[in-house]
Amino acid sequence: MENPDIITVDPNDEYKEYYYAQGVVADSPDLYLKVCVLFKQDIGRVLTAFDVDTPKPDENILWQK
Repeated sequence: MENPDIITVDPNDEYKEYYYAQGVVADSPDLYLKVCVLFKQDIGRVLTAFDVDTPKPDENILWQK
């Protein structure tokens, strides 16, 4: 994902970050695409990606547009 709108970190796992981008889900421009990335030794690995209505409120925001 390029140019995410929001980057958060999992409240229970400091090695998991979530990248959110709005307007990239076909036929649903209001949804966010959430990409879950696991970082180990400075290398990120995509675990999964899916659409959501909003970011989870318990995730800690690292960066936001």
